[in-house]
Amino acid sequence: MSKKKTNLWIVPGVLLLALACENPFFYGDPATLGLIDNGWGYFESHQYDLAIPAFTQALTALETDSSLLVDQSKADAHAGLGWSFLRSGVPDVALENFQMSQELGLYNFGISVGLMSSCYELRETNPELVDLAIETGEWVLESGMAPVFEHDPAIGLDQAQILMAQSYYFKGDLGQTKAMIIAINSFYNYIDENNSGTWNLAGAANSRDYDSFAELLLAILMNMESVYPV
Repeated sequence: MSKKKTNLWIVPGVLLLALACENPFFYGDPATLGLIDNGWGYFESHQYDLAIPAFTQALTALETDSSLLVDQSKADAHAGLGWSFLRSGVPDVALENFQMSQELGLYNFGISVGLMSSCYELRETNPELVDLAIETGEWVLESGMAPVFEHDPAIGLDQAQILMAQSYYFKGDLGQTKAMIIAINSFYNYIDENNSGTWNLAGAANSRDYDSFAELLLAILMNMESVYPV
């Protein structure tokens, strides 16, 4: 976070943006920004138990920081907490932090996928959240944003599309589930809801015919999730 930033959000006025790029102090005290950098470093090394207190400490310090663009730093810290809690198996707290990042004005691919994943993980306790996951995914696809999460290069467009497919499946929309599966891998063009002869994983070792189209789609999604984990 202590590095120069130019792409978090639109700042009114070209001069203000130029000044912010030249002066990192616009984002907060350097020591606090260092805590955010450390938090992301811990996250990238899968030390989520260390990342969480680093981001939390940074947010505490930022509450009394009057720097011009401090909200950007707060949003970045909330994004870090979101991902750290998500990877720690606490999706409800993760979702709160991803939403806080967006309320502070930060919208990017990493936050979007994290929010989608949190919503999907909470589907059993709050089924309506899958609608938010789908809406977020549609926005990602329509926005044309680069499908890049700088703190985990393994997260890409496939993960967003899989989360959308899983959410559609949970809602019982098999048509949209199939469409998302094919968008991820056109190999599955052969599957046909109205042709039980296609209800198999063609070419897969020990493949069998499935009893229903829904069962086939679930098998494909489970396979994709293992290949493209979030």
